[in-house]
Amino acid sequence: MKKTIILIPLLLFLLGCTSDDSNPNTSDVTISIEASGLNDDKLALNNSATFTAIISDFDGDASSLSYRWTLTNENGELSDGVNPLPNPTASGSSINCVGQTVGEEEIMLELLDASNTILASASYNFTIVDSANQTSFGCFDQPKLIYRKGTFNFVLNFDGTNEESLGIGGGSGVAISPDGEWIAQARDTQFGWQMNLFRCDGSTGLIPIPLTFEHLDNSPVFSLDSKILYFTRAVPWQNDYLEEIFSYDIETGALNQITSLAQQNETVQGGFTISPVSGDIAFQRYVISTEETKLAFLQPESGLITDFYTFPDGVGTTSLDWSPDGGDIIFSANYPTAIGIYRINVTSGSQPLLVFEDPSPNTVQPLGPTYYNGGNRIAWAGSENGQSGSSLWSIDANGNDMQLLLDANSSLLVLYGVLR
Repeated sequence: MKKTIILIPLLLFLLGCTSDDSNPNTSDVTISIEASGLNDDKLALNNSATFTAIISDFDGDASSLSYRWTLTNENGELSDGVNPLPNPTASGSSINCVGQTVGEEEIMLELLDASNTILASASYNFTIVDSANQTSFGCFDQPKLIYRKGTFNFVLNFDGTNEESLGIGGGSGVAISPDGEWIAQARDTQFGWQMNLFRCDGSTGLIPIPLTFEHLDNSPVFSLDSKILYFTRAVPWQNDYLEEIFSYDIETGALNQITSLAQQNETVQGGFTISPVSGDIAFQRYVISTEETKLAFLQPESGLITDFYTFPDGVGTTSLDWSPDGGDIIFSANYPTAIGIYRINVTSGSQPLLVFEDPSPNTVQPLGPTYYNGGNRIAWAGSENGQSGSSLWSIDANGNDMQLLLDANSSLLVLYGVLR
């Protein structure tokens, strides 16, 4: 999102003085601020947003410019992404702000030349909000982890307490809408796995999403506003079935196929995740002809797909999860150097960073790593410390403080995601 609140032009002359033509190309310079990490101009407590200066109509030497950032109300804290910075601070063209106190905030930007003359200025208004109070949770009293244990599906509080059955068994995927009102599940039918919807209070009964092909539905994920259900569905192509992403409008019942990868001999591989900031979909795109697996971004409205990263040959990954601030994506992978949970920054495009190395590499790699608790922690299902079955485990966002959230007593366990 971009806001431009203009702007102070460079004054080339003062009353009674002649103009200075030493830098004639900056007379119309303007600046605006682009923000990422906000949701409807809201920043959750303890989360971080990135603000970037966008300069227009400047033909001089940009390296001679500097940027002064100021938080007007000091409800946030300026940061370089790791360390706190003073307010105001002279920095580069981008800066981070961490939400510290609930309330209105304004970030001011001044563009300075080599002599510290202000060439232009801009501001961006946003609100820091309590993440625990951003939304209701429908039939649920608070945010939940969603998982399957044995043949039934459950939810659990973030602290590992109050395990509660969803009243549905089996299925190849389960999701709860962000408003807590809807539950989606791929259920076994005579035609294969078919996606179904129902209200959490049971008022609607099962709403089967019409089958277009007699094959597999999987990986349900709701849109940020809880109005659209996305899922994967296998489509026939030549002598095989390849996975595509579909959308289902809960209000109108409209069903649409929003990817067409099979026509290029490609397929969606595994689960996918939705950005909590932009609503874009991140998924794995497998190219059959080259045997390459790519991390790609999809704009659901336009269908535009952008490749972001190509995984090394032979690296197997499990479900992706986007951080609450939209800054990075985590996944589990068996890189030759280490098996564990990796994080990739979606802004810098840097190589995946190993966040957590699996302490039991001879068993299954961590399954379904998922951010929870506002992005402060990561949960996954795995057989750690010599277990014969899977349990729910947790680490902080930097891979430390491993905790056992739920001992599944050697049952089959799959972590599906989070009602945030």
